[in-house]
Amino acid sequence: MEFALDHIVYAVTDLARGCESFADLTGVRPIHGGAHSMMGTQNALASFDDRVYLELIAPDPETAKPDNLGGRLAKIPTAQLFAWALQAPMLDEPVQAMTQFGLSPTPPTRISRAQPSGETIHWEIAGLRDLGGAWPFFISWRDAPHPSTEAPLVGSLLLFEATLPITEIEMLPFAGCGGATLRSGPPTIALAFESPNGPVEWSQSEPIGFFGSA
Repeated sequence: MEFALDHIVYAVTDLARGCESFADLTGVRPIHGGAHSMMGTQNALASFDDRVYLELIAPDPETAKPDNLGGRLAKIPTAQLFAWALQAPMLDEPVQAMTQFGLSPTPPTRISRAQPSGETIHWEIAGLRDLGGAWPFFISWRDAPHPSTEAPLVGSLLLFEATLPITEIEMLPFAGCGGATLRSGPPTIALAFESPNGPVEWSQSEPIGFFGSA
């Protein structure tokens, strides 16, 4: 089973302001991706090299509710690294491997996003329940185009690192995943990348993630 880093999620409370701040910081303005109506969110995208991208995710004013992700994102105190995804061709095998390892993965779930063009794209995700955003979630794009192909290039990815509270990192089913460094320690994710305005470094301890915290 081979996994590769797919994208890193950066949460903001307001998408327009988040894109403006990112453009001021890097010199590159993310492209609007569209809305995830079932989650109450919307996003914007910027690409790194090698089919890896950054997703800015924010509440969608039209669909965010107190009990969905958009409503929860509206309450975060500051913009922050939120989650990260590993790509796999299909998700049944990763879900089975995580279960056999003793983790509690969600079943693959079909997600969609309405793009500004009017086209809706579909993909599948699965996550690890109650472990927080330092642990990856898993994504299969199936027949959908990869978002990095249309997002503006901000610069090369220099580092993505996830620190997980487990001693035998090498035993994880996704150990050795391409594009990500795994270490043992308190849950943290860190990102460094090039930009026209110079290198950018971010880190977040105990990131929230999509599937609940420990």
